[in-house]
Amino acid sequence: MAALTATSRVAAVPLGPKQDYSVKASTTVHDGSLICKESATAGARPCASALTAPEFLGLSIEKVVLGASGAKVVRAFPVCDIIVDAIAGATDTDEMGEDVYAVTDNISQLTLTSTLNTKVGKLTNFVDGKFHVRLTALAYR
Repeated sequence: MAALTATSRVAAVPLGPKQDYSVKASTTVHDGSLICKESATAGARPCASALTAPEFLGLSIEKVVLGASGAKVVRAFPVCDIIVDAIAGATDTDEMGEDVYAVTDNISQLTLTSTLNTKVGKLTNFVDGKFHVRLTALAYR
């Protein structure tokens, strides 16, 4: 699977208030995207592999398209629980408590591999063949 190109409905259980983040210029953030920023001055953008010092911000809950100029914000859950079918490198309950990383902004691209990826949370449970993940923005850890 690749980065999101359309809205991805994600069943998320928020564990706190929504947060608004300024969007980076020339960026599209889809509803259901894992969002991050690369530096203190950069705006929110979809997570991607090999970003420079990425900071995870949360799970977007709306689609925002920003051109080269202007200003928009995207709303996100900085802390929430999600359930996914697979996490690369995880097989069962042996990985509980392990850090989880995003390869792209797509939750179907989660992994236990840290190299070139963005830390997004922890693996909290494995029930009925599904992985439970607590997504936690860097500012909330």
